[in-house]
Amino acid sequence: ADSPVVYYRLGESSGSTAVATVGGNGGYIGTVGTNYLLGRTTSISDNDTSVGFDGSVGYMTPDNVAQTTDFTIEAWIYPEAIRSQTVAARQDVDVGYSLEMTVDGKIKMIASGTVLGVHTFYSVTGANALLANTWYYIVGVRDGTSGELRVYLNGGLDNTSAGLTGTAENSGANSLRIGSDAYVGGKEFQGRIDELAMYPSVLSSIRISAHYSAGAHFACIGSSVLSSISFTHLVGTFDDTTKALKLYVNGTNECSITATGASVANSDYPLAAGAKINDSASLVSNSATQSQMGDIRVYNSALSPSAISDNYNAVLNRFNP
Repeated sequence: ADSPVVYYRLGESSGSTAVATVGGNGGYIGTVGTNYLLGRTTSISDNDTSVGFDGSVGYMTPDNVAQTTDFTIEAWIYPEAIRSQTVAARQDVDVGYSLEMTVDGKIKMIASGTVLGVHTFYSVTGANALLANTWYYIVGVRDGTSGELRVYLNGGLDNTSAGLTGTAENSGANSLRIGSDAYVGGKEFQGRIDELAMYPSVLSSIRISAHYSAGAHFACIGSSVLSSISFTHLVGTFDDTTKALKLYVNGTNECSITATGASVANSDYPLAAGAKINDSASLVSNSATQSQMGDIRVYNSALSPSAISDNYNAVLNRFNP
């Protein structure tokens, strides 16, 4: 919906190609299994994996984005060490940009501005220090209209720096790197990176919060394409003891994932059918379902596969005679 110029899920299980969902494919640098590790676990709710880097040799070279306007860059990261290291960068002597961690574990955004041929680097450093071996959603924003650089952490504003002037420019001969900086050596990322995207626009705080919420919540994604001319029996279950989240389509289990962490009860959001409702009992924009529904049930336990199959068979002739 926000039209990224590049988007990498970083969920490959083999090979040296980083497949792009948007933009051109990239390539992993180093030896697989040593300098970069594919198929690493992630906290993102998409049934996918992440890529790990060794902090020395491994990194990824994505599509070489020619970004000459204000932009937003985002990623989920899992630092395995707290030190000065790069998440994504494309910079040269006096132009470019970088999203990175400082030596004490804070998020830092660097971007240049050019006025009448004079190039200046600007930066902003977040207020909160990250912990090792923990997943975080980080965002860097270059907003020339407001004259600000902003960094966000887990969907919230982490810090703002004013005084940015001039136009954005590319980084000369150096290319964009993920997990490394072609200009500043010795800052290779040690840990995992997932779901990296870059947008040729300034994402609002509302959109950034929505991106974090979408990734921070666990979700099962089925494999079936639903028919528009017949009813489909859908069941979702969550077992708080085993943390198993499952999706069933027409009595068949199509997705099973483990939703780690503590479940949240007593939400202020009311239950609704056919749309999402916020805590003010107002309809969430663009959430309404255009379909017919019937026989909606909510149970206070995770139904077994056999119970779900029995329920499906019991109503099959009623809805699809």
